[in-house]
Amino acid sequence: MFSLRLDPPEAAPRLAVIEIDRPGAKVNTLTPGDLRELEALFDAIDETPELAAVILISRKPGTFVVGVDLEVLREAPGRDAVEAFLGDAHRVLERIASSRIPVIAAIDGHCLGGGGSSSRSPAPAGSPPTPRGRCSASRRSSSGSSRRSAGAAGCRG
Repeated sequence: MFSLRLDPPEAAPRLAVIEIDRPGAKVNTLTPGDLRELEALFDAIDETPELAAVILISRKPGTFVVGVDLEVLREAPGRDAVEAFLGDAHRVLERIASSRIPVIAAIDGHCLGGGGSSSRSPAPAGSPPTPRGRCSASRRSSSGSSRRSAGAAGCRG
């Protein structure tokens, strides 16, 4: 579901790009395995020297991540399993938010649930980062109107 590309060490600034793409699906959703994979990627990224930023981007046009896979919730053996899965999702999102490297969610289109959690502080496009280093951006629709949700896009520095 995730692929990681690292700029070579001599690049300046050196970036890590995580592409999100659930094969064979119209949208990207998160499963327990995806959460483990994403956490392992961030563990590796935090150990990579001299990275300037991490960019999260979807390979699906018009959608980023729409949240947890509802089939996982539907097939869960009980409430405890659902709570454990959702707790793991929150823990991984907090892990990403606490990364030593700024994380940028390059969002184009729909972004719900866990996808929206990648931007905690929406702000108008072009706004300077807040004292905590968070920002967001909006995208113009084909009609020319600006569209932005609580999870439109985000940065963390």
